[in-house]
Amino acid sequence: MKKLIEQALKEVMKEVEENTPKNKGVTMSSDDLSNVSLLDIEDFMEANNIPQNAQFDTFYDEWMGQYYPILTWTEIIPTTEEEIYNIKRIKFNKKAWHKISEKMSENRYSFENKLMLSIDCCEKMEVYGLFLHNGIDKIVEMYSTFYYK
Repeated sequence: MKKLIEQALKEVMKEVEENTPKNKGVTMSSDDLSNVSLLDIEDFMEANNIPQNAQFDTFYDEWMGQYYPILTWTEIIPTTEEEIYNIKRIKFNKKAWHKISEKMSENRYSFENKLMLSIDCCEKMEVYGLFLHNGIDKIVEMYSTFYYK
């Protein structure tokens, strides 16, 4: 059983590693365009380093209760290490339970239904941290309570 669970977790880790984004898009916006005439938009964009793919949008000022015209565009920036860790942690924790269940079913293990309420607990458990820090025995102990042959 330990070997199956470990194999399932390694597959999940590989999948998560491959699908974690290295970059992200951040929406940038210009200042209020209310005082810029349409004939001066190109000069405004050049002066403010706004790319040519910017689009017209509006910004709602809650204080003034008005919409203002602005330009928006997306810039691609690297994902931070903290963001990468959090993305991996969330994806790994969600996928681990499902992959382990799949592996156990394939190998003719039956699911012990009386503990069904704990599935939510398993999906929320910090399996990623345990897996990274060689806590496989704790993970196996927890998941083995759900299955029998």
